[in-house]
Amino acid sequence: MDWLARIKRAIPNMSISLVTNGNNIKTVDYVIDTFNRITVSFVGFQPATYNAIMGLDVDLTKAFCKKVIAQGSVRVFLKYLITPNNLHELPSFLDWAIKQSPEKIFFTNANIKGYINENTGDYFWQKIINRTRTEITKVLINNKSFLEGELKNRFRSVSVEGESTAQLFSIDNEYIVSNDLAKIFFIAKN
Repeated sequence: MDWLARIKRAIPNMSISLVTNGNNIKTVDYVIDTFNRITVSFVGFQPATYNAIMGLDVDLTKAFCKKVIAQGSVRVFLKYLITPNNLHELPSFLDWAIKQSPEKIFFTNANIKGYINENTGDYFWQKIINRTRTEITKVLINNKSFLEGELKNRFRSVSVEGESTAQLFSIDNEYIVSNDLAKIFFIAKN
């Protein structure tokens, strides 16, 4: 890390990006001084889930994000990696993330269809996925005027990363248009 800081001081116009779990509030000043873009990755959002999956304190990660975003000189992206264990927590993350005003919020699928049994006869997983999609839409609609106002400032978009994630939630362009979310919600094709 010291090596990166020396490079940044020697070549101040160099752009350096960081992907982190952001779980160390003591590193915020270093991170702000060294990196131009920071992606903070969440794998769960409730304290028990985050601790079980990551072995970390989600409140420290949230505090890290708030402090970096408040500083204002670094491009901050907030990412949510969807797994079967944290799928239902995505709307809570999204609601919190929107209120932080990062440049971008995105979520991506860790191939949860490869880990779940869809043939249970009671549509167990499909019910969870459908409820999650409904809650995602509610969060976006409830925050739409805030998000549209932030478009003039720092915020750019909430994005679904990849077709497989969009398909997981049955979100397509028709769904986005019918819920009047086209200005703030995008499906990234890559």
